[in-house]
Amino acid sequence: MQHDTPKNNGETQIQVAIGMILEVLADKSTLVAETAASSLRKLAETHPNHVLSASKTFCKKSSSSENIVHTLNIMETVCTEYIILIDGDTILYTTDFCLEVMTKSINTDVIQQPACNVLVAIGRKHHIQVLDKLMVKLESSLIPHFMIPYTLGSLAGVNAIGVVPYLKDIFKLMISSLSGLKSEIHKQSFAFAFASFCDAIVEYVGNYSQVPDNSITSDIFNTDLAKIYETLITNWIFSKDNRTLENVLMAITSLFPLLESELISEYTVKQIQTLLNLYKKQVDAFYVTKCLESVVKKATTIDGTLIEPQLINIMQNLSELLDPSPDYAKPDTLKTHSEVLRCYECLALYFTDSVVDQLASQLKNNNDKEKVKGLSIITHLTSYANNQHVERRMKDIMKYLNDVLYEPNIKVKKALLKIIIAFCTKGILLNKDINPDGPEKYMEFILKLCCSHEVPKNNEIDKQEIEDLQKSADNTLCMLSTSVLELEDTLWNLLMKSFQSPNYDDAIVVLLRGLTHIAARKDEPPNCEGAFMRCLILLVIPLPGFRGNFILNFLKCIRPCISTNYEAVWDMKIPQLLKYLEQNYDNFNDNEWQDLVFDFFNLLLDAIKDQQSFEILLKKAKDQFLLYNLGLMHGEQSVKNREKDFLLKCIASLLCHIKNEDLVLESLDNILLSVKLTNACSKAIGIISKNHLQLVLDKLSRVRKDLTNKRSKLFPFLFLKDKSPDVGREGCDIL
Repeated sequence: MQHDTPKNNGETQIQVAIGMILEVLADKSTLVAETAASSLRKLAETHPNHVLSASKTFCKKSSSSENIVHTLNIMETVCTEYIILIDGDTILYTTDFCLEVMTKSINTDVIQQPACNVLVAIGRKHHIQVLDKLMVKLESSLIPHFMIPYTLGSLAGVNAIGVVPYLKDIFKLMISSLSGLKSEIHKQSFAFAFASFCDAIVEYVGNYSQVPDNSITSDIFNTDLAKIYETLITNWIFSKDNRTLENVLMAITSLFPLLESELISEYTVKQIQTLLNLYKKQVDAFYVTKCLESVVKKATTIDGTLIEPQLINIMQNLSELLDPSPDYAKPDTLKTHSEVLRCYECLALYFTDSVVDQLASQLKNNNDKEKVKGLSIITHLTSYANNQHVERRMKDIMKYLNDVLYEPNIKVKKALLKIIIAFCTKGILLNKDINPDGPEKYMEFILKLCCSHEVPKNNEIDKQEIEDLQKSADNTLCMLSTSVLELEDTLWNLLMKSFQSPNYDDAIVVLLRGLTHIAARKDEPPNCEGAFMRCLILLVIPLPGFRGNFILNFLKCIRPCISTNYEAVWDMKIPQLLKYLEQNYDNFNDNEWQDLVFDFFNLLLDAIKDQQSFEILLKKAKDQFLLYNLGLMHGEQSVKNREKDFLLKCIASLLCHIKNEDLVLESLDNILLSVKLTNACSKAIGIISKNHLQLVLDKLSRVRKDLTNKRSKLFPFLFLKDKSPDVGREGCDIL
């Protein structure tokens, strides 16, 4: 496709059209302005040269800064997206035009940055043309316009390979100007440029195989960098202008690692002391900390003793900067917090014992904020530091960490969740040398947080905080279940045990999510008779937390018994139950649902036809029944009664399939001990009588005699534990 070049003998029709669109680019109507910008971008796809030419003409005629800014933004877009379609002449006159606009005013204005952006966009592809123009401006006066070094720095940031070969000449010109710089804006632009140049040198040297001139190394800039650093550290760093100071700190951050070893040894102590003093002033701590991290990291590679005299002071300042409750939704507030952690990472590499001793003292501190800070540092070191020395002291850290597990403070608990994740992913909890007790207590800690917690009265804790903690624990447990394969056996045993216990009803859904993930990874579906009976009971009330869906999806991943005869019913009925839930959540019928679940169970028993499987299922059901009888199942009483009623029916159905009469009689005794559930007991006995009529009649005959004797004021019998007057009446009701 050919792209027409603008003619010099007057405006073409397309340029006139573009000019008309440019007129409304700054329209007060957002819709009009966005439509105009979109139209220009569309035109630039096929006519980029015309758009740039018309934009230049429009800017020269316009007196509105706002119009010029919008037009320059369009030019930047064109030069960024369609640079390969722009011809050489257009590149040159666009560069000249933007350079003229950018340097027209000696004061800052809104036009300068957009003009700079256009030059940088051109310089990504045509750096030689842009650099040549900028170098002329740099040479033309002792003190160049402040936007010249700024633009050079910006260009170095996007095209290091193109700019670094020019740096010797650029440094020569800029260094000669340093003594004459008085205005803060000049110092800011020079410092910004120096930071970008140093970063570009690192990038250039790091891409040795891709650069045009691999004879260029960082060493050839040593003399220039030393002169620049001396100006920064002896003069500019004491500026009272915060913006200047921030740019100077960024320059030192990038420059310090490139200095020669002798200079680093000479200046490290002074540099660190200067930075620590800046913490006491109204300076953004992020820039100070970032610079400190750079100095510490480089100095320790040269000579660790350079840092040692200031080590305690450094760690004290860093600890004060840590945020115990960082808001991860606000990245700007996290910058300093993150830089502090990176500083600790550097210090821990060379001063392991000092850092670990500080962390231990923080974990032992009665102040919860200090505990959280200590936990945050340990988490970072565990996650990001590749340090065998820290691992050597990890056993000491674990000792103090065990005590923190029992802290009631919510922020401490949140910090513990993060550190447990870090320990799990790095294999620390499973390392017997570091953690001889194993990971169980840490997993149980997470599991307990998954349960609901009531907010104590007259307590400052916000209910939302507790809910957030519970949600974090839920997500943590699921993440560990799916991602940390080394914990699979530990989690499976813990979650399975907890699922069948009375203490974790609040965490049923998260337990099921974890169990389902682990079960799905197993080569063969595991036998889970106890879990199956628990699922069956909970299925009676499937709606809370959509737990019915989670239960049924879990069942698809396990075996309910040792026999394989269950599979046909399993594969047919579970999808049907899932479909029923999906279609009837809004119009749910409890009785209809319970009948469906009970039918599923009975069909399953009919299919199994294995006495050993029946007896195992019966034992697991009776274990659950005992927990209900002892009142250990926590929760709303009406809900627990419905679950117990259904469990009785399931036990009765199981007994219908069991041929061992002694086992049936023993189970009948257990059922009759539950006379407070008169209706449920009656139904259960009725179900049992279908297959064991004579046994039931004989048992009821003995019950009648016992009741008669009780009325004769003889001693109470074993199955009538309750001495209230209602017991006898309930026994009669069953009969």
